[in-house]
Amino acid sequence: MRQLDAELRADAAKITLLGRLSLVRSALLEELSQKKLSDISGLPAASTGQSALPAAPFTELRSDDMTETMILQVLQPEPEAPPPPIVNLSRRAKPNRSAAKARPRHLFGAPWTYAGIAALLVASVLIWAGVIHRGAPGRRPTGPLTLTQSVSARWGGHAPNFRQGMRLPMGKLTLESGLAKVMFSNGVSMIIQGPTTFYASSARQVYLNSGRVVVAVPHTAIGFSVATINGTVVDLGTEFGVAVRLHKPTQVNVFRGHVRAEILTAAGSVVASKVVAQNQAVKMVSAADADSPANGFIVPTAPQPLAFVRPSQLAMAALPPGYQRWRAFSEQLRRDPSLRAYYTFDNGQTAPHELINRAATTAGRYNGHFGAPGDNHSYPRWSRGQWGHKGALAFSNVRHTAVTLHVGAHFIPQQAMTIAVWLRPTDPGRTGHIINESINQWTRLDLVWLGSHCVEFPQNKMGFYFDWGSGAVITKAIAPSTPGWMFLVVTVRRGGRANFYINGRLMQSLPCAGPAGPHATTLLIGRPEPMANQKECWDGRMDELAICGRELSGAEIAAMYQAGRPGSGR
Repeated sequence: MRQLDAELRADAAKITLLGRLSLVRSALLEELSQKKLSDISGLPAASTGQSALPAAPFTELRSDDMTETMILQVLQPEPEAPPPPIVNLSRRAKPNRSAAKARPRHLFGAPWTYAGIAALLVASVLIWAGVIHRGAPGRRPTGPLTLTQSVSARWGGHAPNFRQGMRLPMGKLTLESGLAKVMFSNGVSMIIQGPTTFYASSARQVYLNSGRVVVAVPHTAIGFSVATINGTVVDLGTEFGVAVRLHKPTQVNVFRGHVRAEILTAAGSVVASKVVAQNQAVKMVSAADADSPANGFIVPTAPQPLAFVRPSQLAMAALPPGYQRWRAFSEQLRRDPSLRAYYTFDNGQTAPHELINRAATTAGRYNGHFGAPGDNHSYPRWSRGQWGHKGALAFSNVRHTAVTLHVGAHFIPQQAMTIAVWLRPTDPGRTGHIINESINQWTRLDLVWLGSHCVEFPQNKMGFYFDWGSGAVITKAIAPSTPGWMFLVVTVRRGGRANFYINGRLMQSLPCAGPAGPHATTLLIGRPEPMANQKECWDGRMDELAICGRELSGAEIAAMYQAGRPGSGR
């Protein structure tokens, strides 16, 4: 601000001096023209108030000699002198032309007036080009950075509210809070975590004063560097994070590829250098922070990947708060060691004809394939899930759609089990199989929605049918009558009870016998086994199916519902 204020004062002084000198020059020219006119006509020159100007030559005039009073005297119009008496020699006498010529001129008739106006126009252009254009913070020359994404970003200083796609100005920038992603002109991307202060003068290097950044460098820009007070990190084709804290060592975490950490002297010679590989981290300690040796050093340290925001986390942070809550809980759930299979229904873009299992302990196994055995046309369709930012599968009763799971003999738990799924029926009146496993009509596992038009169990309409292989249990009407998504959870224990939860609440508990023994198993999602009634296929959408080898508690089920329920931020 002080530098800007000084520039404004200097420019204003120059403009004032330019205007004054133009007025003086015009006044002197006018005085000379009046003198010549007086010599020709024999009349004395009119007093114009310009006699108040200093008598010094034009070349010796200084800005100190020009006072505001003198400028006002020059700009003031001259009072008109009374006209000379006219002697009427005859009725046809002509007016005295010499007297008319001797009259003082009006303000806008004087030549110096136009010169002054021209000077003011020049001054206006100089003010715009030299002062306003240079001094406005939002009009600084742009640098090599373009803002590509921001999440709750608040920039410090006099920076404007930068918009996505905007070129950032040159000079030091501070992100006080939030997250921002910028792109260099050479393709290098950088995620900034507030509070962070940095300076980027070229597409080859950024200086990190303080804060945290994650840099991803394409192969076309290898050699990009991040300079800090403690040293420099040179990219060798990688993704890495750098953290700088006041009076603390600089930390470097490498996520992919390699970097070279360097400590340089003031003359530019290398004091210490170390290549850091993927999943490694180092600390750089400069001479100012190190007790010994005098020139600083680089030491390995434990990686801290969770301390940096990477692209996937930035994308998650940009989503509505409710969806973030579900994603966080989903990441925690998939690491549960008792989880047999967990289908999040979010792989529609990467594997459009599969249903990918996300459970950490069984990842890569138990993936579902679209269609039923021997029927390659019964594919469900991808649709919108209980969150607008994720997918679901739309099943059709008319087309007999299904997903087939080849899971093996030991997939179905034998001691305890939990099945959790989000459902949205198209027609609540239709009965539909949610998940089924049968061999020649010998049921091993079956979970069925009993629609309001159910004929087989008229007393249990809008309820559920569940069979674990040793006898079925049928609930009363516990399904909600209002349309929309609902969260169904069934927990069962061998020789215990089957508990049915709707939207996180226990609705009914029924005695249930133990399961059938282990056997080769093929599960169908959304369709009964081939010899059963094919009119009882699931008709509606399905999302986030989990099968767990233990009985979840009521508190865990309530937490699952609260994390996944559609609502604000949908």
